[in-house]
Amino acid sequence: TAFAPVELDSQVRGATAGGRKLFAAPSVILDVPGDAAVLPPTPWYLTPMAVSCLILLLAVAVTWHDRRRRKVTRWLDALLFGVFGLAGCLLTFLIFVSVHEATSPNWLYLWLNPAALIVPVFIWLKSCKKVVLSYQIVNFALLLIMCVAWYWIPQSANPAFWPLILADALRAINYISLNVSSKDA
Repeated sequence: TAFAPVELDSQVRGATAGGRKLFAAPSVILDVPGDAAVLPPTPWYLTPMAVSCLILLLAVAVTWHDRRRRKVTRWLDALLFGVFGLAGCLLTFLIFVSVHEATSPNWLYLWLNPAALIVPVFIWLKSCKKVVLSYQIVNFALLLIMCVAWYWIPQSANPAFWPLILADALRAINYISLNVSSKDA
């Protein structure tokens, strides 16, 4: 409890050794009430679940638009997979470099890994369509395996991850279906 400043202050004020007080009266730099350290609740529209569901709705709307015009919206895939790839770089550091025990093994690495950075780099190059297609096939397979096996995996995930995983799977299957059926693939 001594990590909380309010608790530490109350413990220090009463600390004695051999009948003598250990500390003189503290000088207060900023006087705020003890309960002021608690932030107000986050508005519902800024919670992780609300933001994740908004991203999923955007992915559904853009995928529906893609299906109608039979063309992949590259900017959304570049942005979405770019963020997933950067999160994967962070996970790579936490799993393989950090010595913090709680970061490894991390089964979310099947979903969030640096390989996702293939999409924002190569989706813009027509000659690399097969590279992105191959990544999306592997990505979708790994997402499917992770979702099916999650019940038996000894790890819990924030519920806000599931809409993001679904958005990832939706965009992957959209890319696969639009490019396997095209004559250029």
